[in-house]
Amino acid sequence: MPLKRKASEVDPSSNSTPRPRGRPPKNKQPASTIADDDDGFEVLPKPPLPKRTRKVIPRAKQAGRNQDDRLGTGRGQKPTTVEQHLMDQNAKSKEFIQSFREDVTERQGKAHQTLKQFRRDMDKAHAGQQQELFAGANSAVASTSLKENPLYQQTQQMLQLCRSILKRHRIAEKESQRPGLVPPRAEWKHDEEKMVALLQCGRQYGEKLAEGLLGPEKVNPEDVAREAEGRGPEESENLAAALFEKTREAAGADTWGQVAHAQMKALAGVVRTLPASGRK
Repeated sequence: MPLKRKASEVDPSSNSTPRPRGRPPKNKQPASTIADDDDGFEVLPKPPLPKRTRKVIPRAKQAGRNQDDRLGTGRGQKPTTVEQHLMDQNAKSKEFIQSFREDVTERQGKAHQTLKQFRRDMDKAHAGQQQELFAGANSAVASTSLKENPLYQQTQQMLQLCRSILKRHRIAEKESQRPGLVPPRAEWKHDEEKMVALLQCGRQYGEKLAEGLLGPEKVNPEDVAREAEGRGPEESENLAAALFEKTREAAGADTWGQVAHAQMKALAGVVRTLPASGRK
C-alpha cells in the first residue's frame, strides 16, 4: 500500500532522508525507516516484537510429571519403564487383594465363632425347657390315674351309650324277624289301667292339696292308718305328687286360708270381750 508524502517533514533544499514520526531505538536504525529519495515515499516502522512470557505449570501437573520421571513413564522413555510401572501396579493390586482376603477370612472366622456360641446357648436353653416339660408331664401322670381322668370318663359314657343303642337295635331286629308278629295288646291294656289310676290319684291329691291351701290343715284318717300300719305311699301316689311339686312347695308357707282363719279367731276373741247387752 503506497503512503503519502508529507511536505512538512521533508526539506526541499536538502537531499537528506526524511525523519520518521516514531523514535528509532538507540545506535540502531531500523530497515523499515529507510526512505527512498528517488521515489519520494516513506515506510512506517515495524511494530515491536512481543516479549516472551514464562509458562507457569500447575503444581499438581508438575508433581505428576516428576512422578512419571521417577517411575520412568514420561515421554521419550523406553518401553521397559512402562512395563516396570505395570509390574509395580500389579504388585500393589496383589498386595491389596491379599490383605482384603485376609481381612474377610478373619471376619468370617469371628462370625462362625459367634454363630456357634449362639447355637450352644440356644441348645442349653431348649434342653432346660424340655426337661421342665417332661418333669411336669411325669408328675401329672403320676398324680392322676387313668380312671380319674375326665376324658377317660367321658369316653366310657359314650361307649356305654353306644352299646345300649346297639343292644336295642339287636332286640328290635330279632322281634321283626319273627314269623308271627303279635301286637302286645295285654301290655297296652295294663298301661292304660295304670294311666287311669294315675289320673284318679292325681285328682284326689289335687283336691286334698287345694283344701289344705284354702282352709286350715286337717288330719287325714287314711294317712294316720297308713302310718300306723307302716305302709308307704303307692307308686301312683308318688307320681301324682310329682305332678304337683311346685304346688306342694307353695303350701309350705302361710296361705290366705290360714291367715283368714287366724283373723277370725282374733275377731271372735274381741267379740267375747264385749258386754252382753251390746251383743245382738
